[in-house]
Amino acid sequence: MKLTRRNALISAMASLCALTASYASAQTPDAILDGLHKAAVSAGQKSVTIYQQSSSSNKPLFDAFKARFPDITLTTVDLIGPALIARLDAESMSGGPQAELVMNSQPDQLGLSNGGHLIPYTPPTATNLPEAFIGRDGEWRAYLMTIGGIYYNTNRVKAADAPTSYADLVDPKWKGRLATGSLRTASGTSQAFTAMLRDKVITPEWIQALADSKIFISPSVSAAIQVVTSGQADVGLDIPYYYFLASKAQGAPIEFVFPKEGVTSISLAISKLKGAKNALAGDLYFSWMFSPQAQSILAEMGVQSTMPGSPPSSSIPKGREVAFHPIDWKTLVEIYPKQLATFQAIFPN
Repeated sequence: MKLTRRNALISAMASLCALTASYASAQTPDAILDGLHKAAVSAGQKSVTIYQQSSSSNKPLFDAFKARFPDITLTTVDLIGPALIARLDAESMSGGPQAELVMNSQPDQLGLSNGGHLIPYTPPTATNLPEAFIGRDGEWRAYLMTIGGIYYNTNRVKAADAPTSYADLVDPKWKGRLATGSLRTASGTSQAFTAMLRDKVITPEWIQALADSKIFISPSVSAAIQVVTSGQADVGLDIPYYYFLASKAQGAPIEFVFPKEGVTSISLAISKLKGAKNALAGDLYFSWMFSPQAQSILAEMGVQSTMPGSPPSSSIPKGREVAFHPIDWKTLVEIYPKQLATFQAIFPN
C-alpha cells in the first residue's frame, strides 16, 4: 500500500499517541500529577471550579486535594439535575462554562452529554480503568461505586433470622413484611435492580415473586427506611451504606446485611466541561481523582474506588469478598427503559 502524505501524518500521530500512553504508564502517579500541576501553573491556571452533588459529602476529597496542591484554588458548587443543565445551557450562550468539571451520577452525565456540554478526557492516572466505568465516547469516568444492601428492624427480626441473600427475600415467611424505595420511577432502586437482573443475580421470576409478596413500595429510599424503622415493615431491600450509617447514628433500630450475591451499586463519575477556561487545572483534579491517595480516601469514606487494585471500602467487613453490581450508562440506555416499564406494570404503586 502506498503511504500517502495523509496516511503518513495519521501514522505519525498514532505513534505519538502510543508513545505518550506508554510514557504515562511508565510514570508513577505522583510524577504524572506533578507534570500536570506544572503545566497548569505555567499556563497561569491556578483555579478549578467543580459543579457536583454535595460539597459536604465530598469534603475529604476536596480537603486532600487542596493540601496536595495548595497553590490551586478549588471552588465547589452544589448543583445537579435540571438546575445544572439550565445553568450550563445559559453559560454556554454567554461565554462558556464557569466551571471546569462536573462530578455527578451517570444518568445525569448522560443528560449533559446529550446537551453537548462534555468533552472526552482520558486521565493518565486511569489508563487501566475498566471499560464499564468509561462514559459514552469517553466523556466521563466513574470514580466510585456506592454500596447498597439489605437491612432489617432489629426490634422485630433477630440477627439469626435475618435474610442473608436476595433469594431469601422471596421466602413466603417475608410476605407482607418487606419494603423498598420506588421501583416505578427513575430511581436509584429501580436502576440498581436492573443491574442485578443484567448480572443474573435475580430473575424476572424473582421480581414477580417480590410483587406477589405484597411489598411496601415507598416513593424514595428515605421513606422506605422510615417504614422499616417504624416497624411497618421488618426488612428493607436496598439501602445505601451511608444512608444506613446516618440512620443508625440517629438511633434507628436497623442493621445492615451484605447479601451473599453481592451489593447494589450506583457509580458516580467526573467529566470535563466543553470550553472551560482552566482546562489544564481541571485535568489535574480529574487525574488526581484516580490517584492512590484519592482511592484511599474513598475507601475511608465508606465507598469503593473503581480503580483495579484499590483499597477495599472501610464499610466492608475485613476478610469479606463482596461482588459489586453497578449500573452503567450502557445499561441505562439499552436495558433500563424497557425494564422500568416492566416494573411499572408489575408493581401497582
